[in-house]
Amino acid sequence: MFQTFKEEYYPDGILKFEGNCRNGKPNGYGKSYYPDGRLQYEGMWSGGSFHGEGTLYDEKGNVISLMVFFT
Repeated sequence: MFQTFKEEYYPDGILKFEGNCRNGKPNGYGKSYYPDGRLQYEGMWSGGSFHGEGTLYDEKGNVISLMVFFT
């Protein structure tokens, strides 16, 4: 199946995820957000999990890790 761009929201309307998806799961480049709207992760995904290069942030917006994640 082809990749599509998808946006998911928390029940209160705050953006939860935006990015490329395949078969309904994050696949390719995307961003996830904490429930308060702050960026949680920005980078590559595969099958709905972090995979490849990306940046992970804590709830205060500090960089936790600039590394490669594997699933």
